[in-house]
Amino acid sequence: MQTEKIMHYLQALYSQLSFGPDLTLGTLTITPITSLGVTHSDQFLSNLITLDVAYEKSCVSIREIGEMGSVQEILITNKSDTPLIILEGQGLEGAKQNRVVQKTVVVPSKMTITVPVNCVEKGRWNYKSAEFKPAKYSAGPSVKMRKASAMKISESMIQSEVWAEVAEMSHRFESYSSTDDMCEVLEQASIRNEFESHQLKQLIRDFEGYGYKVSGGPFEFIELFGLKEWAKSALEKSIVEWQLEAKNTSSNKNLLPLSILESDWIKRESVGDENQWLAVTHCTGMSAEYEGVILHTFIAPDDNKHRLRRRRTPIFDVE
Repeated sequence: MQTEKIMHYLQALYSQLSFGPDLTLGTLTITPITSLGVTHSDQFLSNLITLDVAYEKSCVSIREIGEMGSVQEILITNKSDTPLIILEGQGLEGAKQNRVVQKTVVVPSKMTITVPVNCVEKGRWNYKSAEFKPAKYSAGPSVKMRKASAMKISESMIQSEVWAEVAEMSHRFESYSSTDDMCEVLEQASIRNEFESHQLKQLIRDFEGYGYKVSGGPFEFIELFGLKEWAKSALEKSIVEWQLEAKNTSSNKNLLPLSILESDWIKRESVGDENQWLAVTHCTGMSAEYEGVILHTFIAPDDNKHRLRRRRTPIFDVE
């Protein structure tokens, strides 16, 4: 795999962002990103079909690789006439174990491709259903941060880091699952904490933006999406985890440093028709683009304590 370094990727991107008024939810501050810049086109990306819509229309098949399956890969068939977008962190339920999509992927029309995923249910390896279905949850910032940090070192570390994060999440929230299932851990913790559902529903209903900057949890992060409806859907699928993390956060918070604008990013191997980028200095982050237009970007601090088995010299798996 060839890599290409791009200097100051965020510097040009960040200068084009517009931020709206802060929204508050408990100790969380959620700042909507109201514009991605004058060159951004909603119409171009509106031709893509999302996984949720494709599933409702029976235009997608999501299944294990063969009868035996593979923990870190699945097969996705796009039966529709338009490209299919699957956002990083999207939860998938069923088959031999629950997974989350490792990277944002664009599956071409009428094609089947192998998509990298990560298991978030370590204790099950038996068929619950013949195929997967899209879950109502998405991997939150702690899993995304841990995963992107592991990518800087070695692809082989990613799954063990995700499992470690789910285990630590269970301990933090004092919520446990017989199969170590992240979704079950989050569901039980949210029920026990009895968050104000009216305030939460109102925030989701009123939210309008291409993404958000979120403060008040264990670390600040920024997440961008190519369309507003993608951002709202992602917020709805992961905001309960934000609340749980904020409730368990000490006063020592890890803020995004200004040095993130000087971060270097490398081009990674594409999965489908998208382009993949990975931050390698000053921050932890991943980004995916489609013909030069942003699909999804996640940016968090470069927090070494989230790298349990970090080597002294990062290895980027250049082949």
